[in-house]
Amino acid sequence: MTDSYDADVAIIGYGPTGVIAALTLARYGVSAVALERDTDIHPRARAVTVNDWTMRIFQDLGIDERIEKKIDPQRALRWVTYDGREIMRIEHPPSTLGRKARFYNIYQPIMETELRAAAQDHGDRITVHYGTEVTGVAQDADGVTVTSTDTATGRTRTTRARYAIAADGGGSTTRGELGCRLVGDTNDVTWVVIDCRVKRWWPDRDFLTFWSDKERPVVDIALSADNHRWEIPLKPDETPANYPTSAEVWPLLKALGVTEDDVEIHGTPSTSTTSGCATPGARAGCSWPGTRPT
Repeated sequence: MTDSYDADVAIIGYGPTGVIAALTLARYGVSAVALERDTDIHPRARAVTVNDWTMRIFQDLGIDERIEKKIDPQRALRWVTYDGREIMRIEHPPSTLGRKARFYNIYQPIMETELRAAAQDHGDRITVHYGTEVTGVAQDADGVTVTSTDTATGRTRTTRARYAIAADGGGSTTRGELGCRLVGDTNDVTWVVIDCRVKRWWPDRDFLTFWSDKERPVVDIALSADNHRWEIPLKPDETPANYPTSAEVWPLLKALGVTEDDVEIHGTPSTSTTSGCATPGARAGCSWPGTRPT
């Protein structure tokens, strides 16, 4: 019996991993159909860096130069205390993979937009269905049938492919369908994640900085395109309700020497789970206003 396929490969999820999968397949003449739940790119940063290995992948796909224009080299990482004492600094050595930098800071919405633009150059090989939530995956001897629902109309769609790639993120529905269990432990700590637009440069802003403190350690990282992020843990006696607006967040930043003259906080507080923010169970990498568990 001859099987009818919508594409050689179905890609579940069209974030950066799904796009790179589609571009790689297209390069080798393999057709792909991507199914993406969201209609738009998430407006805040999730991932914050890529390294030279990632850039080599971009180079292999012929898109490294266009991506490099959207990201910034990361100079070094360091550990400091609140009183300004530098505990340790590690200067990044040059890449051994033919790149100028070993690590790069990114602003994911911008980089992801550029990746999708690159994929549009392969429209004959890559088809994308946005607003499509995958609800089931069935494998047989001849291929895979992916069942999905249109998030706007509720209409069910089936997609037939020879293979399927699960690229639907940390909360992967597909991984659950396959019975793949994540192994490992995590600390039960909630973090305020603050994304900002930079108004003016300050010394060593392009360092990845870890503020060392027993009660309030901080991850402090430059993002590309004049953005910056701080990840700050709540104390045991605090909850997200202690930080309902950006006004309550400013004392945390000012303790690090950052003021309204330096940055502007992105967005306004929200308790909506549709943004992926503002609840202790929100997905990792969510930007302020919001919290995330480690």
